[in-house]
Amino acid sequence: MKRRALSDGVCHPPVDGPPGGGAAGHRLSPHTADWMVEAWGPDRLSCLVEALKALVEVFAEPAEEAVASAEALSVDAAPDAEVLVALLEEVIYMADVLAVVPVRFDLAETEGGGVAGRIEVVPAAATEPVGPVPKGVSYHDLQVVQEGGVWRCRAVVDV
Repeated sequence: MKRRALSDGVCHPPVDGPPGGGAAGHRLSPHTADWMVEAWGPDRLSCLVEALKALVEVFAEPAEEAVASAEALSVDAAPDAEVLVALLEEVIYMADVLAVVPVRFDLAETEGGGVAGRIEVVPAAATEPVGPVPKGVSYHDLQVVQEGGVWRCRAVVDV
């Protein structure tokens, strides 16, 4: 992944282009002292996975040769925005408390609207830090919507 320097001189993940053609993707935007995570996809799960990938890019770049292990993940049924927050906060918890960085996400819908699956993680020591681990997710500007066959989500993460 190529990184680019923003005005603060620190290398940050690239900002991907706008959604198009039904493909999933994400972008990061500086937001005061925080980061705005935006993601999109043809379905809710792909949008959520892209948001998780974007969150990881805020603070770490895993080494290609790092050996991953799997962690289980389950989020109860809730409104879409609350599911997004719960998933993002789980990644923050893993990084902050368990000292691991997620590298792959395999999620599925559960009956009733929850999400469950597994996250492959690597030790934080097997990553290149690119910023501080976020402290939490703000409810300001939080959004998960389906528009014209594309799911979009947005969250501000506090760093």
